[in-house]
Amino acid sequence: MRTTLRMFMVPVAVVVLGAAAGCSSDNGGKDAMKGKPVAEVCDGFAKDTPALDALKAIAGDGDFADDRSLPDETLKALREADGELTTKELASGTPLCRLQAAKDGESALDIDFREALVVPKGRDRSTFSYFITGEDALSANRFAKILFECRMKEPAKKIIVAAELERSNKSEAAVKDLPGLQITVLNAAARKVAADLGCQNDTKLVSGVPKPAA
Repeated sequence: MRTTLRMFMVPVAVVVLGAAAGCSSDNGGKDAMKGKPVAEVCDGFAKDTPALDALKAIAGDGDFADDRSLPDETLKALREADGELTTKELASGTPLCRLQAAKDGESALDIDFREALVVPKGRDRSTFSYFITGEDALSANRFAKILFECRMKEPAKKIIVAAELERSNKSEAAVKDLPGLQITVLNAAARKVAADLGCQNDTKLVSGVPKPAA
């Protein structure tokens, strides 16, 4: 799923999805999975509009399985951030949200979080669309990224958080709308994580739909 964008990210190995245990084969030979409505996936981070509408537009409006998501591990890893990035963190971070279509088990959306050490300077407008939220926000094709600062009370420290979204190539939304839809979904996830971490400072994460940067 990872696009070949190198300036702001590193490649991630493609996850091979196995058949879910105990599933029924009633969909053209593919395994059906136990799913839930879009508004309920991944602790309901996108339960409110416009994030919900954006998530439906880029992932679909069917039921999704999210059992590969690790929200508790995501928060734990960020609380333990130490200013040094491991190979795993550089590769993908921790999966806050993994969505698979319940009807066929196909991967639909991944959202990962990790610590970042710096906010990059300079912008590649030939590849990315930029938005006003956090310290930096960009989106293109099937990828979006937001960087924001978080000063936690427990433990007492300040870190830079990197949130990244990757989606499958399936979407009924117009191509021109995809960058904005992706950043809206990722921004909702970032705000949920910031709230759960108890960020005390101004994260600069906006509510609703982030506006395009000038």
